[in-house]
Amino acid sequence: MVMDFLFITKCRNPTPERIIMGLFFHRENRADDNKEVNDVIDESDLSVALLSAVVSNTSITRDQALQLPTVAACISIIAGVIGSLPIRLYRQEGDKTVVQNSDNRLFTLNRDTGDTLTLTQFWRAMISDYYLGSGGYAYIHREYSMPRSLHYVKKSCVSIMHNADHIYKDYTVMVDGQRYQPFDFFKLLRNTEDGWKSKPITEENTIILATAYREYVLEHSLAVKGGNKKGFLTSEFQLTNDQVSKVKRAFRRLFGTGEENAIVLPKGTKFQESSNTSVEMQLNENKESNAEAIAAIFHVPYGIIEGHGTKEDFDTLIKLAVMPLVNDIEAELNRVFLLEEEKTNCYFAIDTTKLIRGSIEERYNAYKTALEANFLQIDEVRNMEDMPPMGIDFIKLGLDAVLYNPKTKQAYTPNIDKISSVDGSAGKEDDHAGEGQG
Repeated sequence: MVMDFLFITKCRNPTPERIIMGLFFHRENRADDNKEVNDVIDESDLSVALLSAVVSNTSITRDQALQLPTVAACISIIAGVIGSLPIRLYRQEGDKTVVQNSDNRLFTLNRDTGDTLTLTQFWRAMISDYYLGSGGYAYIHREYSMPRSLHYVKKSCVSIMHNADHIYKDYTVMVDGQRYQPFDFFKLLRNTEDGWKSKPITEENTIILATAYREYVLEHSLAVKGGNKKGFLTSEFQLTNDQVSKVKRAFRRLFGTGEENAIVLPKGTKFQESSNTSVEMQLNENKESNAEAIAAIFHVPYGIIEGHGTKEDFDTLIKLAVMPLVNDIEAELNRVFLLEEEKTNCYFAIDTTKLIRGSIEERYNAYKTALEANFLQIDEVRNMEDMPPMGIDFIKLGLDAVLYNPKTKQAYTPNIDKISSVDGSAGKEDDHAGEGQG
């Protein structure tokens, strides 16, 4: 006898969740345990009903999207990378670019925002709003026009009042009834068309996200009810109708309500579970393909999410997912964190050198080439590797033969321990070897 436990219940107000629940679980009538369930559906009906349930509602909220493991993983990965990158401040002085290390704004951006959120939590919240909300907003607390702290504000607490001019767009920000100006906020907006509102991926990719979410709802429902158990009952003896009904009810209690943890079968009766149906196997395949499609929305290679990403995968992550976000952050920092008089000769930039540098072997081979071509000097290389300087400012004039100090105009020959002056007086030598080398 084939035991099929796919039942559908009648519902006055059907919803996708209720339809899905009805597809796989029965609602037991405890007033009459002998009542048979009449709404048994075959596999073709299941396919149609499942498709209807999945696509009947294509809307998805931010909270629902975050319940998808792939969405949560992509945001976590991107936010983790962004939060690990230092922010630098540069000043143009003539033809030179000078790094500003003592500016208090750098402490706020790299160490402590001054908010209740840590720096890592801050970026995770902002980037989550960037992808799933209408944009990330953070209030800039200023003292004498200089930014001193950065405070994340939930987008649900932010409202925008804007004019109707499509050319000279203007707006004010409202938080808890208080009016603020645009420069009071650091904003992180995705695919914005007006400068105050993002377009979330939940609006751009509704079908794939909603479908994936409905599939997880289905999976959760199956787990809560103990799974969808189907199979065959084989008996060496003829079973009475009463015995068949009792076995059916026992299986329903075991896999439907969890009231029992064992079933006593009549003598000579065995249960053999059937293999997955084509619908069930298709559901699993769809779940995996949807996860890969969602990862592609974020430009995160799926191999990274699974934990076996290649170098090419990480290069793709940096190029397609991280760097566009880096550009958005830099542009916003230069808009609201610089004073007006600084905007002509100063700029913020996120240091991505460590992010994009290759393996030790690749870096050292590159350094060797740069040193031999006098493109880099020893202390410049050591600085790139976070090593203290040696105080050597020589330019190599020959292959491991002569080192030249352009400041003192002296050349040092290591193999003979000689220092020669190269100031226009040919042949002039200094016998005080080893002095003035630094």
